[in-house]
Parts: sequence; structure tokens; C-alpha cells
Amino acid sequence: MKKKAIITLIKDVVIFGVAFAILYAIFTNESFMGAEVSSGLGKFLAYCVAGIPCGWRWASHILTAVSGKGILIKLVIAIILGWLAVPVMFIKDIINLLKSLKAPAETEIQE
Repeated sequence: MKKKAIITLIKDVVIFGVAFAILYAIFTNESFMGAEVSSGLGKFLAYCVAGIPCGWRWASHILTAVSGKGILIKLVIAIILGWLAVPVMFIKDIINLLKSLKAPAETEIQE
């Protein structure tokens, strides 16, 4: 249980961190956007877009997208929910890790 909690936390941090770094570099690149984007706006946009996978998981509980229009609606919902989902996901991972560290070690049953 402890190993799984650590792996889950590391996986979520790495995925979000890499996505955020790449998107921040893209959004603040003048040749990509056509205009200079401030550092704060670049961070905000990168955070919003990097939160899409978390928001998509939450949006899947709300609706199932089976058409192009449905996918676009679900994407908008995922962006909005991603703002909330990222901190909740990290808090949940940290709580699970703390619970697993506090729990007594699992012992194997010997016959």
C-alpha cells in the first residue's frame, strides 16, 4: 500500500509538472502566440491546460461524449473542472501517502 501511494503521488506530480513546464514554454514563446504573453498569463494558461486530464476524469462522471460536439463540451467542462481537480488530486495523494505511512506494515500470513 505504501509503495502504491508513493508511486501514485510521484506519477501525478511528474505528469502535471512536465505538462505545465512544456505548456508554459509554449505559451510564453512569442513565435507561437504571435504576441508576447506575460509570465503570469503564461502560468495561468499552462495550469488550465495541464489540468485537463484531471478535469476529464471528473467530467466523465458527468457526461459521456460520443460526438464531436460532445467532446468539445466535455473539453470545456474538463478545463473548468481541472482548476479544482489538480489541487484536490494532490491533496488526496498526500493524504493516501500519509495514511499508508502511518498504517502498520502488512505482514504475510505464514501457513
